[in-house]
Formats: sequence, C-alpha cells, structure tokens
Amino acid sequence: MEKLKEFIARFSANASKSKQATSRKKSLEKIVLDEIKPSNRKYPFIRW
Repeated sequence: MEKLKEFIARFSANASKSKQATSRKKSLEKIVLDEIKPSNRKYPFIRW
C-alpha cells in the first residue's frame, strides 16, 4: 500500500503516467483493510 501511495505521489503530475496514477488511486481507495480477512491456514504442528 505504501508503494502505491508513493507511485501516486510521484507520477500524478507526469503527463504520460497521470492516467495510470489516477487508476491506482481509485483502486487504493476501494481497498478497505477491514474487509481483508486473515488467512485461515494453520501452522503445521509436528509431534516427535
């Protein structure tokens, strides 16, 4: 997420990359951290 923010800040004024930066900004706004569910994978347990 930090890389996306950095990309948007760097290229929002650049004419050739501004469209790409705005689309990434829209996708960043759609991402809500609360909606990302933690993985349901369990750590493997090995008994000796």
